[in-house]
Amino acid sequence: MGIAFEYNSKKFKDTIDGIDYYPISVCCNRREKLRKEFTLSHEEKLIIPECIKIIEDFRPDIIQCFGSEWCYGLVAQYTQVPVVIHIQGSMPSYFNALYPPRYSKQSKIIYDFLHLHLKDVIRGLFGEKNNRMRAEREIRILKANRYFFGRTDWDKSITKLFSPQSKYFICNEALRDSFQLAHEKWKPNKHDTTTLCTVGSGSLWKGLDVILKTASILKEYTNLHFKWIMVGKVDKKEYIEWMEHKRFEESCVDFVGVLDEAQVKDVLLTSDIYIHPAYIDNSPNALCEAMLLGMPCIASYVGGIPSLIEDGVSGILVPVNEPYYLAEKIVSLAKDKDLQQSLSNAAIEKSRERHFPENIENELITAYNQILGSRI
Repeated sequence: MGIAFEYNSKKFKDTIDGIDYYPISVCCNRREKLRKEFTLSHEEKLIIPECIKIIEDFRPDIIQCFGSEWCYGLVAQYTQVPVVIHIQGSMPSYFNALYPPRYSKQSKIIYDFLHLHLKDVIRGLFGEKNNRMRAEREIRILKANRYFFGRTDWDKSITKLFSPQSKYFICNEALRDSFQLAHEKWKPNKHDTTTLCTVGSGSLWKGLDVILKTASILKEYTNLHFKWIMVGKVDKKEYIEWMEHKRFEESCVDFVGVLDEAQVKDVLLTSDIYIHPAYIDNSPNALCEAMLLGMPCIASYVGGIPSLIEDGVSGILVPVNEPYYLAEKIVSLAKDKDLQQSLSNAAIEKSRERHFPENIENELITAYNQILGSRI
């Protein structure tokens, strides 16, 4: 096996325990890093030739690229070795959902300017163009490739849209050991305060604004005693508060920062309901891990999430950016312990099958054999 990855190193190859590691070092100075960040064509000119050198040295039977949002998939245009793209998300769809309603590049630049975040002003001026270019490049990558790994109806549809003659293989993802091997599962809690939990990043498309709007509605219009724990790195909290004229802390939302996997598991097991309010997503690991623990989950009906959750059976699906509807579903589920347990049992059963390591291994081996046995 050979593994190539971006990493600053003077070595071309390092072999450890029979695995060849190829660090791709392409940014030696600040100027090169800036050009690579803001000029995708320059990034491709740096990385693709290095990938070709690695292919010539390792001589693989098959090349697997993780993610279509990076430039590596373009290597299919320069080699006869079959290349398979392992779909993670979809930049065209993410770019389409880049800003929540009422939010925009202009509003973010104004906020950063007023708060003297000058570096963020510069990023704002170029960031949207960069994301558009990434979306356009991903379409080129999808068109250039004929083999894809995915796991949802959504990502399958995207590959078929841009590469109609391609072959698509189901390949689910392994989860972290703390969740995969956990013997302890979620159980209904017996206390007066309902604990909601969301795990994710600060990206706007993850729905952080929906959390603030929904929490404000719960506090103002319902009698639910709750707290909402937000796990993960969040860098747009103040911008969202500025846009919404509300504060997270005043709406019972508590940011606990980045936690290790054992700590995340403990937070989930002691919470009551997991909420995933994203504007777009494929098969978010955070949601999958919550389901594997048996948490009752409420998630946006968007992207690949309907392939993970059967509405009313293994979780509850809600329209995207509908905080009033979401708030009512939270209140109803918090009161219904029987439904919580039913959703929990179904989520565990479905998740165990979906993320069972031997099943994933068999999916991979079957796909590899079919690709090598019948190349398009």
